[in-house]
Amino acid sequence: MLTAACGDNKVPLTDAGLPADAQPDFDADPSELQVLSTAPAANALQVGTASEVTVQFDRPVDRASVGETSLWAFGQWSGTHRGNYEFADNDSRVTLTGARPLIPGEQVTVVIANSLASADGGGTLRPGGYSFQFRVGSSASSMNFVEIDRLDSRNANQNVGQSYGGLATDLDLDGYPDITIVNEMSEDLVVFMNDADGTASVTRTDSDYLVGIRPSPSEPGDFNGDGRTDIAVANIGSGISVLLGQEGGTLAAEREYTAGAGPRGIAVLDADGDGDLDIVNSNSRNGGSISLLLNTGNGTFESAITFDGGCNGEWAIATADMNLDGMLDIVVGCHDDGVVTVLTSNGDGSFDLRETKTGPVGLWMIVTGDLSGDGYADLTVAGGLSDNGAIYLGAPDGVLGEAAYYGTDPSTSATDIGDLDGDGDLDWITSSFGGANSDWYVWLNDGLGTFTKMGEIDSPQDASCALLVDLDLDGDLDLGLIDEGADVLIILRND
Repeated sequence: MLTAACGDNKVPLTDAGLPADAQPDFDADPSELQVLSTAPAANALQVGTASEVTVQFDRPVDRASVGETSLWAFGQWSGTHRGNYEFADNDSRVTLTGARPLIPGEQVTVVIANSLASADGGGTLRPGGYSFQFRVGSSASSMNFVEIDRLDSRNANQNVGQSYGGLATDLDLDGYPDITIVNEMSEDLVVFMNDADGTASVTRTDSDYLVGIRPSPSEPGDFNGDGRTDIAVANIGSGISVLLGQEGGTLAAEREYTAGAGPRGIAVLDADGDGDLDIVNSNSRNGGSISLLLNTGNGTFESAITFDGGCNGEWAIATADMNLDGMLDIVVGCHDDGVVTVLTSNGDGSFDLRETKTGPVGLWMIVTGDLSGDGYADLTVAGGLSDNGAIYLGAPDGVLGEAAYYGTDPSTSATDIGDLDGDGDLDWITSSFGGANSDWYVWLNDGLGTFTKMGEIDSPQDASCALLVDLDLDGDLDLGLIDEGADVLIILRND
């Protein structure tokens, strides 16, 4: 068994780069600055908590072009990472060292903008820029989860919330992830700040934040580049709400943007290579579609670009570099016809349909990660109306294997992954809200992307989703379980 890395260990550059049989499928322009390798490597799993990223280019870079808008990272729990830049190998190797550590278990996205230039004036990085993702390792654990709190997730007026989902991310920049709950019926966000005392406990704040009509999934990002975490929410009955982070961990009032009909899924990526984070969402109605909101650079967004996701009733959406060409692609799950598609990025805000696979009918949610440890992004899917979950293993060029199905309780609405036992691979939790059988299933990975059910966690009423996050910063993953029927947040500390 592998012990997941934690602490301030560094990944040597010699361990970086693409798998030998996974060279990117694109034609490089010799006049453009090229990325040769990165450390950590794309889709790496056991990265240490040192906020350090090294990029090897094919030629010396212009130091003046390297800065917080052209080379930076965002951790889903820890937030924005900018800091000092070091140059080596005749300035062809650049290392970013962030001011704060990464958080064990989180996924990190690195963004390199197309403005980064070579020192000889011969060219800049390609127009699509360069992005990749990796995961920080978590500590070995016996998975002894102890309930330490059960918190009301309704708003201050105690309106029925239907706590449909949530996210864990550091809003006040104290190094500890906080929890934000999305309430579909009361149409607001409720924030629980981490007590930051190493106990995994969180405390409800006095502020509730209004969003659009029937908010559903949410994603964090730093959209205006101020170093604070912002939140984007897909509203089923209206559009996309963006709430910018403020000092002290508060959020500014939402600004809502028009998308397609019935937004259901949401994700963030740099779709046009300019170094800022854009928003992509799935639209479930009128046959379905995908909308892309390009960032103007200050946290406001252009009018949505809408295109086909390659199936009917686009519902779930996620991002990953499926073909390892250094640009994040889109994975779409379609509710109406039970199809999963891969749309590969062209780097200019457009995408090409690369792959289509049969999936669960009534498909609800998709999360990506390297489940088999081979360097390729894989998919976990919540089967929704099909009462199951599914696993798709990735391969070169964005190709997917056939679905492997796992039976769950009725109405499986969420899929969430993380290294629960700290053995170096990503485990899986499915959430089902099907009445009397509503619960969370815990699945352990054998290291190759095959899962065995370890147990069940009963829900008070309707299991909505699970947050696999290190709340106490002790290195292993705790659980924040959200119940949309009882409107509660349950904190289980991993002891």
